[in-house]
Amino acid sequence: MSEDVVIDGITLAAASSDDRVWTYVPNRPAIERSASGAPMFSIIEAGPVAFLQCTARLALNEDVQAQLLARLKAVRPEAETLEPASITVERITLEVSEGDVWKAVAESSGSGMPPWTAALSAALTPPQLAAIKAAAGGESRRVRLRASITPQPSPATYRRTEATGTTRLASPAGVVSASYTTTTEDSPMTSVVGPREITTDLAIELAPGAV
Repeated sequence: MSEDVVIDGITLAAASSDDRVWTYVPNRPAIERSASGAPMFSIIEAGPVAFLQCTARLALNEDVQAQLLARLKAVRPEAETLEPASITVERITLEVSEGDVWKAVAESSGSGMPPWTAALSAALTPPQLAAIKAAAGGESRRVRLRASITPQPSPATYRRTEATGTTRLASPAGVVSASYTTTTEDSPMTSVVGPREITTDLAIELAPGAV
């Protein structure tokens, strides 16, 4: 299989011996989009009370994934499909910056399967509401999405080898022949990948034209 390819910070890995199937590990959480492309992110204010509702995802949306596959084909023409790699998602969190500390506003373990969507909701304090409004206005490092994930190693591929032969032993009593077959199995070592934290700034996610 071919070596990994990195495009826009996303690592793509061949998942088949003929390099036709490729996978990627998500490199950031994102705000889910509606069919019209609008971010699924809203704040409901009723007097002194404010309530947040949003949906996040980890897998790339279909358009971005198709563009990534096209760029992969430019360097690996044999590539035919691209899909998310197998990962375990511990949590997806919306966090607000409080000085040098990030505090969780809402979190979810997600859907458990691609595209790993997570519904996030919470009642907001005035400082949290102010931070989210600042992020929506384009101010960076006020609010972020964070996901804790662990990529899973690919299933081991076993190789089976058989060898056959015949031995002949000559003695005064005559010649004795014996056939034999030996079988060996081996598999490549799979690397163990530890957990990782991936983040994205909410200001980027809510910027006009973001995908």
